Amino acid sequence: SVCSICFADSFAFVLSATSDASSVSKNDTFSVSFYANSIADSKGILSITATAKYDPSQLRYKGLRGLVPEDWGDEFFAEAFEVVEGNEKVITINMAYDGNKDLGEAAVSEDNQLGFELAFDVITAATGTATVSVLTEGLDATSASDLSVLKGLGKSYSVSLNEVQTVVSEVSKEEQSSLDITEEPTSEEENVSGVASDDNSENESEDFSDESVEESVESAEESK
Repeated sequence: SVCSICFADSFAFVLSATSDASSVSKNDTFSVSFYANSIADSKGILSITATAKYDPSQLRYKGLRGLVPEDWGDEFFAEAFEVVEGNEKVITINMAYDGNKDLGEAAVSEDNQLGFELAFDVITAATGTATVSVLTEGLDATSASDLSVLKGLGKSYSVSLNEVQTVVSEVSKEEQSSLDITEEPTSEEENVSGVASDDNSENESEDFSDESVEESVESAEESK
């Protein structure tokens, strides 16, 4: 009896929770994968029974997908149904090997080989955190060694909801160049510009037309 209690407290397997999503917004769809890891049974496990909870004011449950070893093929079943429990919804999940192989050969003992994936739609525009939890209570697996029920340790996964993104705008080099061109000239630049203008006016007053040159030549010849 004492050993039985110690065995239950140490758990025969633990769940891991993984997802590609860490931040989601309204109308997004995301999924969370739960795998049975650290399986203590020498031959492995053949099934998982679990209970998941989430807040229906934030998320809408979309579906379940069984995560199984490749050699199981389609020889397994995975089902889920949900009920309302207070302000939360509870999903009950059952999945197990359902083929004709020797149970010892079909059993799973390695990490990240047997589990389930839950998909959700985001239905709220409010900011905050949404959490999907698989409870330790009711989390069981079937041992391939003697078909006994093994207790597991649950896991939760959280995502940020409708996180506001801050966009930093930088002035490009081209924009900076255009800004530099429109700058007002300095006082020195104005003085230089004024001197240049005076020089031009002097040059203009010293210019002679061709007609005035010809008249001067003719006058000199007549005087001779």
